[in-house]
Amino acid sequence: MKSLFRFSMLLVLLLFAVVAEAQQQNYREMHKVKKGETLFGIARRYEITVDQLIKANPDMNAVGYELKKG
Repeated sequence: MKSLFRFSMLLVLLLFAVVAEAQQQNYREMHKVKKGETLFGIARRYEITVDQLIKANPDMNAVGYELKKG
């Protein structure tokens, strides 16, 4: 009975770990900016916030940075 309980708890923990991993954002995907796109539009496309997009692209913090095609 104890081993069945331990197995069940292990299974539940494993399930939580898989769900947590699936919810983490993966910033390795590349996006080529098209004419007329905005930070808001790109962020919305990938279901992230503009802040998350900027954090994934530190060069956007440079003074005078402009989003450019390509």
